[in-house]
Amino acid sequence: MKMHLDEINFSLVNFCNAKCIFCPRSEFEHKTKFMPLRLLERIVDEILSKDFPFKILLSHIGENGESTLHPELVDALRIIKRIGHYTDLYTNFSHLTDQLITIFDKNLLNSFHTNIDGLTSRSYYDVKGLDYNTVENNILNFLKLRNKKPFPLFIHIITTQNYAKSVESFFGARAFFLSKNRIFDSFIENEAQLIKEKWEKHIEPGLGDKIGIDSCLMWAERDHIPKLNGNFTCYNIERLKHAAFIAPNGDWYFCCFDIKNQLVLGNLYKESLVDLANSNKRKEIIEMLEAKKFNKVGPPCDRVDCCQVVRGF
Repeated sequence: MKMHLDEINFSLVNFCNAKCIFCPRSEFEHKTKFMPLRLLERIVDEILSKDFPFKILLSHIGENGESTLHPELVDALRIIKRIGHYTDLYTNFSHLTDQLITIFDKNLLNSFHTNIDGLTSRSYYDVKGLDYNTVENNILNFLKLRNKKPFPLFIHIITTQNYAKSVESFFGARAFFLSKNRIFDSFIENEAQLIKEKWEKHIEPGLGDKIGIDSCLMWAERDHIPKLNGNFTCYNIERLKHAAFIAPNGDWYFCCFDIKNQLVLGNLYKESLVDLANSNKRKEIIEMLEAKKFNKVGPPCDRVDCCQVVRGF
């Protein structure tokens, strides 16, 4: 198998101020909260070196944490911008305020992703634990500040209703009652569609904006419900063949669904991107995933049932 690498996922921050019911981020804490700029510089310097054998086409920023909480976010974006490729940022828009002006002026990003998962202050808080009015105002400010420039905004929607139905349809009704994520009193019938219709009035498809109702990933249930047996596949296998996921402490963890960073290839303070990309360990893990030897891979892949993406609504 010829190894490849063309996508880098930077976890600049290893925590989040939201508590989304469909994400287990708030359940785990890591010692290193912020990625140091010197680590970013080390990674980018290697990518730009004449001996680097891969062409990086895409960087995702916001992997497994809220990157706008990084105290040196703009400086971090400037470093990543040196790669000269497509860069997008995932944010809940609760904190991205003054940085927007610099990001736009310096063209530090190509696009933004966010979730709008509630129609009202109550339903939004129930699904995310954030203040809806703050987020709404920040998104509307974003749309105003970009001033017709092509900084596309991609809006994703997962409501409490949609998530509950997805868990029940995949694991059964009892599983949702076992889950810590049960929420029953803020359901709004057809809420996802109503959110979509509301925000379609604000976005501009001509600038590349898109909005959609997402299917639900089951990874937040991994530690809360019994294992579901079946002939599952690794949902993320094709991406794992060409993507790297870098934690704030320098670890290359194998998959974005590995919130605890349990499956680690190595550390970029000690090893190079090239060495880890071409490592036997990476090759062996991919081969085991393709062969569906999930228990042999170990955590988190031994709960591949929770790595399935479900559309239960």
